Amino acid sequence: METEAHFDHILQIISDNSTLSTALQRYGITQLKLSSEQENALKEAGINGHFVWEVLCTLENPSSFNPKTFMAYPVPLILEYLKKSHTYYTQKRLGEIELNLANLQKKYAYTEQALYWEMVLLLFSSWKRHLQLHIEQEERTLFPYIFKLVAAEIDQRPVDDAYTLDHFIQHHEDDQLETGLKEICQSIRKNTDSSSSLPLSHKVLLTQLDAFERDLWVHGLIEDYVLVPKAQEIERKLRFSA
Repeated sequence: METEAHFDHILQIISDNSTLSTALQRYGITQLKLSSEQENALKEAGINGHFVWEVLCTLENPSSFNPKTFMAYPVPLILEYLKKSHTYYTQKRLGEIELNLANLQKKYAYTEQALYWEMVLLLFSSWKRHLQLHIEQEERTLFPYIFKLVAAEIDQRPVDDAYTLDHFIQHHEDDQLETGLKEICQSIRKNTDSSSSLPLSHKVLLTQLDAFERDLWVHGLIEDYVLVPKAQEIERKLRFSA
């Protein structure tokens, strides 16, 4: 009953703020499927209703983020969310935003705004590649190491690995990534007329950027203040008992 109740909460919060529905796409739940099947779509995706609802609440109001809210969830569940987010970013969201920027660059190719949109497209494409490299590094080192920690804790055995979470923390660059995206978003918002006559292409782009900026910010918060501290606790126990 508790899980089903949280499915109700998920549907309600998305009904109140439709832009949050994009967060479910990482679980394979499209807007079309959600509108036609509702609770069945959530159940078939095998999601943890309580966890996803907490994520959606944080996406709606990132300033309300509290690490304690997510500390009760197991590391594998948090890792699943972060890994699915990586796939969603690289295979869908980044490409959609870049395509819309490219279309706007073409639209204004022979106007006084041509140089501006060309510059924004180049900046976003460069930033996108930086994010992709960052994701590749985490998928290659951080996430496998944390999976190894979880397995070692279950088997009650030490971890023999030169890599440590201190390595990740020392070289983490999420602040730079988030700052780079924020600067691009702020520039576009400043350059874009906010009147009711705003072209649909601009409205779509601004909606995409706002949702993605929030998504990436919350992703970083969960990774830095929930996943890593929980993994560090496991790491300390295993290395101390070795």
